[in-house]
Amino acid sequence: MEELQFVSEYEISKATIMILPYLNKYGFLYSEVRELGRTVFVEMSPMAIIKDNCLHYGSTYQGRIDAVRQQIGNRSLTPVLISEIYGLCFFPLESPSSIHCIWVSQPHVKAVKAINTKKSTMIFRNKTSIIVPQSRPALLSKIQKTAQIRCELMLRFKELEIDLSWRTF
Repeated sequence: MEELQFVSEYEISKATIMILPYLNKYGFLYSEVRELGRTVFVEMSPMAIIKDNCLHYGSTYQGRIDAVRQQIGNRSLTPVLISEIYGLCFFPLESPSSIHCIWVSQPHVKAVKAINTKKSTMIFRNKTSIIVPQSRPALLSKIQKTAQIRCELMLRFKELEIDLSWRTF
């Protein structure tokens, strides 16, 4: 069996599909990051990757959460717009503080199929899939809310860009 290769940090990109928790052989919480065409193992928890990338793209995790909650109200399982410029928007499948939390990139989700009332299959644009312990309606609600937030905040960013282009300094 091939030894898994780990990297010490990870930069989220448009190729990032999801970030899953991964317990290494010593019981440390790391991450399995699925991208278009490859899987990367990272010596950081999924939450640490999300927080680190929020900073990388210009804000704290809490700042991103506060910005989204201002738009949609105070709700649990808040989606995180990591980068407006690149449209990187992820949503948690359960509480972000849980070691079982999976973070999913909304633009990569193609479909959700119900297995039963408590399980669904998420199908991604690259034809990969994952079975998750959530109902189809619950997943569709998370995906829809994340898409709405992503569009609203990206449109606001574009409007600001257009407004600034008309000004002379």
